[in-house]
Amino acid sequence: MIMVLRRWFIPSDQLEEFRERWRVEIKPELERQPGCIRIEIYESSIRGHWVTSVLWRDEDSRMRALQQLSGLYNAFRQYERFEAEVLTLRPEQ
Repeated sequence: MIMVLRRWFIPSDQLEEFRERWRVEIKPELERQPGCIRIEIYESSIRGHWVTSVLWRDEDSRMRALQQLSGLYNAFRQYERFEAEVLTLRPEQ
């Protein structure tokens, strides 16, 4: 499994719009992607920051979704802080 964490800074005057787009546009589109297992959004302890967590079945499904959703991602790229953190679950050895 692959987990992708992204940190976003949403200005307070745009927060309601972002929440609505997340709820009705972004999250449903992610959920439709093959290999998407779980999606969550967290309010950070850092003021104005939010963290999204998307769990994928494998790297192939994550990469296909990135290609499919590039337009949607580009619309929100301005709010992203730092590079996405990609965590890969490794089986115990």
